[in-house]
Amino acid sequence: EAFAISPFTITSCTLKSVKSFTSIISARYPSAMTPLSFNPFILSEYDWQKSENTLAEEKLQALSGIIKVLWKGPEGSFSQTESNIVKDLLTGYYRNHDIKKRDFNSFYEYALNFKFDYTFDTEEFFYNLKICYKEGSYPKLLNAAENESLLNERLIIFELDNIKRNAILLSITTTVIMDVFVSKMRNLPGKKIIMFEEAWAALNNEEMSGYIQWLAKTARKFNAKLIVVTQELNDILNSKVGKALISNCSEKFLLDLSNFKENFNEIQTVLGLNDFQKAQIL
Repeated sequence: EAFAISPFTITSCTLKSVKSFTSIISARYPSAMTPLSFNPFILSEYDWQKSENTLAEEKLQALSGIIKVLWKGPEGSFSQTESNIVKDLLTGYYRNHDIKKRDFNSFYEYALNFKFDYTFDTEEFFYNLKICYKEGSYPKLLNAAENESLLNERLIIFELDNIKRNAILLSITTTVIMDVFVSKMRNLPGKKIIMFEEAWAALNNEEMSGYIQWLAKTARKFNAKLIVVTQELNDILNSKVGKALISNCSEKFLLDLSNFKENFNEIQTVLGLNDFQKAQIL
């Protein structure tokens, strides 16, 4: 599966169809690289609030989320104090204009010399973050060579199939995906669409399903649309975020559901279908 992001469309589909599509239209495909490589530390013009000399809230949350995964693990969480530690660290990093190359390596090196105002287990902090630094387990993951933001790319493809069983890589990639789209959604003109095809995997992922629920309630405010595509209707009905998806969905496209005709009354009620619509589907 892959997620493709553009000012117009984000889609999740099979790798074969993605590659066929990208042969037709110019696209960025960072997750096709071996090893996987991003650089969320490069800022777009919208990521820094010059008037306040600080990161935009969405970018701060994205970078803090990546650091949280590395420091605390995919299931970990920050205390208020730890959130402030990371915020101070990131703010200081971007206010330091002596740093010429923005990536995880330079962030890690800046952190090593940072004077923290609060005493905490810095040995654990640096040991856990080291997996993405130079000789660590994932030295390329957050240090992509491309010196540009993904914001203005027309199409970007994120393939997740090879990392879906690696909780750390999947959590970081999920955060990168949403960081890019939320920035597009809030800052770029025109219609934006995010589409998850074969959405069962995203709906079963705690972090991604939370993003999907948030988008279902928020996207239309920014002239954006969320599309969820799956072969099994139960993927949505049985998901924790299924109710939010259905209640916030203005358009539903259903193909032949004759296999569900024996228990279709429940589906009809949940989707709010009338008898004529039921007959068309079955």
